[in-house]
Amino acid sequence: MKAAQFSRAAKAANLAHKKFPKEAYFANIADMDLAQTGQEREAATFFRKAFRLKPQNEDFQNNLVQALVVSAQHEKARGLIAKLRSKRADPSELLYLNALSFM
Repeated sequence: MKAAQFSRAAKAANLAHKKFPKEAYFANIADMDLAQTGQEREAATFFRKAFRLKPQNEDFQNNLVQALVVSAQHEKARGLIAKLRSKRADPSELLYLNALSFM
């Protein structure tokens, strides 16, 4: 997706998130905008909301862990990874993010 398209999508998601604050998909997309613009710590806060609304969604789990890693919240990321890892049939994405948390 081109930057301009992503920006329009993010604005639409933000509006939808305000109208439907309990819809995890809108929260997730709106937060991707924060992450894309270098506001990873703020994004982690909102990714947490999407995760709480749909805790079984692996994309939301991965987004939250990645936001924690890139915002240097490594211990929080590792703690969440430890909780989620045993619940995954394929934990490879979590193992990758775990490795990044040590860089």
